[in-house]
Amino acid sequence: MGNIQPAKSGAGFRALIFFSGILIFMGFLQLKSPWNCFSVAGICISGAILVQGISSVNDLINLFGVKSISRHIGYFLVISILIGSFWSIVFRHYLNIPLFPERLTRFVFIAVTIGAVEELIFRGYLQRLLRNMGILVSILGASALHSLYKCSIFLILPAKHPTDYFYLFIWTFGVGCISGTLKEISGNTLVSVAGHATFDLIAYGDGLVDTWWIWM
Repeated sequence: MGNIQPAKSGAGFRALIFFSGILIFMGFLQLKSPWNCFSVAGICISGAILVQGISSVNDLINLFGVKSISRHIGYFLVISILIGSFWSIVFRHYLNIPLFPERLTRFVFIAVTIGAVEELIFRGYLQRLLRNMGILVSILGASALHSLYKCSIFLILPAKHPTDYFYLFIWTFGVGCISGTLKEISGNTLVSVAGHATFDLIAYGDGLVDTWWIWM
């Protein structure tokens, strides 16, 4: 397994540039031609930051903090899955829909994939990138960026429903801090991926939640 270490200098700046590229990609992607061409520039900016120092597949896996599963990691996987299940039940109760999906729709694969990618980017890459600034800073910083990303989706896209941005930010930030802490303690991003994927599986599995922002 490769052992790429983030540069100690400029980690915060690199994280902001990487995150800015994501926002540019997401923002311009929804616009009509020729403005949507700028989305390519955004993803190229993030990609250029991401691939620095990568020379193999193992380097890429290590960059996202993914490691093999051991008995030690297994305990944290169980904890993360239980936490993800708990928050998904709370979420469905808040929406006044059945606490568990009675059936799974095809959308569940998209939801789980999106959740997994978010964890690899924010808990795996960005939190690891900020790690040299301290554990607390890395957890809080990655969680804050993830929360801003979530809120920006609703700000950029035409809203179909009124959104409480403060509630959305606090919810995402709090859960992100829990996920980030589990990732730091276990040392494996797969732990946070498991929790997020479990949440999406239960929360969106039956398609009763209107995830309109996914399809815009």
